[in-house]
Amino acid sequence: MADPLFVSLMIERLFLMDHAITCASQDTDSYERMTALEGIGWQVATMPAAQWKEING
Repeated sequence: MADPLFVSLMIERLFLMDHAITCASQDTDSYERMTALEGIGWQVATMPAAQWKEING
């Protein structure tokens, strides 16, 4: 079973990463770039836990 503190920290990192990406999308003048960044943010937010754990080691 995963350590609850570890899980909590991974979830916090996930939301911070998603927030950073979607905030960056608001700073662009290009609609296409904004849409692409928001899509990436969605992919991060819905990433499987195993993949997120692999990225964050």
